[in-house]
Amino acid sequence: MRKLLRSAAVAGASLALVLGSGAVVQANASPAGVSAACGQGWSNVDPKSSQVVNRVSGYSGVAMRTGASGGCGLIIRVPWGHWVALDCFVPGDSVNGVSTWSHVLYNNGGPTYQGWISDYYLSERGSTFRC
Repeated sequence: MRKLLRSAAVAGASLALVLGSGAVVQANASPAGVSAACGQGWSNVDPKSSQVVNRVSGYSGVAMRTGASGGCGLIIRVPWGHWVALDCFVPGDSVNGVSTWSHVLYNNGGPTYQGWISDYYLSERGSTFRC
């Protein structure tokens, strides 16, 4: 079921072009009616949590952003191995072939932060509930 949800969410969201020089350019687009803008809406419908995985050398943690794009503002870096509460997912920028992002809440005994993390960096690929 999870794969069906993910497949439906990203159908037609990516196009790879091979240029005459042999270079590959990937263009991402959201399906009609889905906003990929920073600060898009979300709903708290997923009761599960997920662990931050796929450590990247040189970074203290994964970027939590204001939207489902690497171009959206950085809120905080959630340390590798920490847990976040899941809310829902939307299609967004592709990260290592994963084109969905989950809206999450993070609290490690301090303030609570909320924002978007690419599902590539979340265990079990993040939320299964569409926003």
